[in-house]
Amino acid sequence: MPKDEPSGVERYAHEMLLALARLPISQIRLAVLSSGPGLAVDNDPSLVGYIAKGKRWKIREVDVPRIAKALGVELILHFSVAPGFRHPRPFVMVVHDTVPWDRPESIPLGMTVYGKPSIECSLRSHNLRGVVVPSQHTRRRIRELGLVPSRVPVVVIYPGISGTFCFRPSPQAGRRGSSPYVVGIGTLEPRKNVGLADAIAAKLIPHGIEFHWVGKVGWRTSVADFKHLRFLGRIDDTSLAEELSGAVAYVSTSLEEGFGIPVLEAMASGTPTVLSALPVFKEITGEAGCFVRSVNPNAWARAILEIIGWSEARRQSEADRLTAAAARYSYERSAAQLLDFCQRVASPSRDNG
Repeated sequence: MPKDEPSGVERYAHEMLLALARLPISQIRLAVLSSGPGLAVDNDPSLVGYIAKGKRWKIREVDVPRIAKALGVELILHFSVAPGFRHPRPFVMVVHDTVPWDRPESIPLGMTVYGKPSIECSLRSHNLRGVVVPSQHTRRRIRELGLVPSRVPVVVIYPGISGTFCFRPSPQAGRRGSSPYVVGIGTLEPRKNVGLADAIAAKLIPHGIEFHWVGKVGWRTSVADFKHLRFLGRIDDTSLAEELSGAVAYVSTSLEEGFGIPVLEAMASGTPTVLSALPVFKEITGEAGCFVRSVNPNAWARAILEIIGWSEARRQSEADRLTAAAARYSYERSAAQLLDFCQRVASPSRDNG
């Protein structure tokens, strides 16, 4: 993806903020904080959106305490990984996953030193009114880890799908190139388990199948570590939609996820998914996913080859099932749920039980 193309976490925040801005907001003064590549207003990552009664202004994070007080902001909604200032007003925080606690060996140094402690500090604040998570799996893990006091409600609000991925079934596998291919998506980092993906690619090559990988280079890994994958780097959403709709399957070997937006995008494209058996992937796909519980690349290759052997009728049937399952997810519905949650927890008469 280009430099300014958002990651999965940033995409969730960006699309939700856009959907919020389209809603009639009349019962609450809400400041919305978000940062990161692709979300910066005027290329300044310290800028945030302020939404009140249907209007939106641009303010700096460092000015939020003063402006929130002056404007009578009732609630601050944090999409940022870790707020960087003392909370002057009640706030709701979005926690995208529990990777820093479940897979601490896979996170970058900055998250270990600053991000994780900042999140923990924020979740203990007396001004915390609620926590938003993208999946039931993440909600369950947050409670099991004791990260949030029992008095604080934790609500699941699912991501939706960008309009670029517009439910276009594509029954002809690998039709965009001379060779069929599968595709994986994600930053090159330990949690994505790209080493297994590379081993799967080696098993597919004798069958004339390529394994494409889309994503930026992250931490503790490099492109040179992998010999069989074809790296496409970062591509824009239009190119990604084409890549997904032309693939035999979307493949994810990930070890841990808070949600998995690429899985949803593949489903919306009518592309079969071959996934590691993570609880959150089962939550997203229901009966529409193919799960591999083995770390043996031969088992993954067999699952992919089985999909290639589908008849056209089976392929069309599976595409219809995938797109129908993906249609349940909508940023418009999710934004309405988020606004309703914020209004409820901002009310002094709310019941946090």
